[in-house]
Amino acid sequence: MGGGFLMKKTKLLSCIIMVFILSFTLSYGESPNIYVEDIKVENIDKLNESLISIENSILNNEIIITYTHEDENMTLNYKLKDLGFKLDKVSVANDIYNSIYFNDQIGPNKDVHLKAHYIVDEKNFLAALAPLDEIPIPLMENAKLHISGDNITVIPEVNSFEFDKAKLMENIKATPLIGKNIFTVPTKLATASVTTKTFQNMELELLSEFTTKYSASNKPRSTNIAVATSYINGTLLKPGEVFSYNETVGRRTSERGFKVAGVYANGRVSKGLGGGICQTSTTLYNATLLGDLEIVDRSNHSLTVPYVPLSRDATVSWGVQDFKFKNNTDKDLYIYGSTTKNTVTFKIYGKKLDKEIKLISKVLSKKYASVQKIEDPNLNPGEEKVTDKGHTGYSSKLIKEVYKNGELLDSYVVSKDYYRTTPKIIKIGTKKEASQ
Repeated sequence: MGGGFLMKKTKLLSCIIMVFILSFTLSYGESPNIYVEDIKVENIDKLNESLISIENSILNNEIIITYTHEDENMTLNYKLKDLGFKLDKVSVANDIYNSIYFNDQIGPNKDVHLKAHYIVDEKNFLAALAPLDEIPIPLMENAKLHISGDNITVIPEVNSFEFDKAKLMENIKATPLIGKNIFTVPTKLATASVTTKTFQNMELELLSEFTTKYSASNKPRSTNIAVATSYINGTLLKPGEVFSYNETVGRRTSERGFKVAGVYANGRVSKGLGGGICQTSTTLYNATLLGDLEIVDRSNHSLTVPYVPLSRDATVSWGVQDFKFKNNTDKDLYIYGSTTKNTVTFKIYGKKLDKEIKLISKVLSKKYASVQKIEDPNLNPGEEKVTDKGHTGYSSKLIKEVYKNGELLDSYVVSKDYYRTTPKIIKIGTKKEASQ
């Protein structure tokens, strides 16, 4: 529909221009020559066909893109059409009409020279420039803290640069293109938002910390925990800012280092990219609770988890469930995350608390897993095999108590949670003996 509309609009402009050209010819004896990027519009009576011919000519111009920096250099060769460019025929036709109808300087033997307008498919443009992404460029890195025991040292920031592909596109669009055209890829600075100076004005006292353990034998899950922790490590949160787990960690994809491991899905144990990262959100959740920070968004798992008491877990799922907390202090907060062979730890630095936080998990009700037996013709008669241990269901609550100098200042329920019961699955052999 869009293409037909543009063609109709171009033909309408062509008719209007043709009428004006006719009146112009009657007045001056001949019509002006019209050029688009120095290519003559041969047949004004058939403007659309003429513009298609001009487009074919322009889009076959050579575009050479170069990049040179220290020992790295690259040259990319294209036709303009390879970069997703098309002639904006409607805009060009409109310019032809406006330049003749509204330009009282045009007279006999006067030529009209117009600039081309383009429509660019940005997706095609970026895809064509993909080889630039293979050039090794130092990644911009924010300044971070290295913490070993009570020793805190600052790792300086690393500034870098990145290719300004949007600027390159505009440069090509703005340049009269004839034959071979050479463009140098423009760059722009990529400066760190957290610098060594940032830490000079911070109070780097330990606000809170929390550690959970996991099995090192499950390597995909261990990898996911380490990767997620690395994305969180170094996060700086200003007063009033809200931390979002999903925004900070990002999508869980194989390209970003995540592996397939066990996840909870619809009350069942399944497999998925990033399985296990809920242990990092849970560990950080407990650190924020102990730091007396404001919880903005948190959900419990559908089933119980083994690494924290009931009601102290925080599940996350991209686009569905997030964990968020707010820096409700008057100082900057710094989140330090680290992993060992079988532990993940989060430490939050800022202004040290003048109070003590205690977390109390209480069971409200308990429902044991039922037993479900399923016949299995692949097992021998009398043989049994447990394929799912099942899960005990709970309802629970978390109480937070705040003390100062040993005196209880406040006590309230942080959350009430429900964890599903799933049956224990036992397969029973019903294999028939082979006939003689």
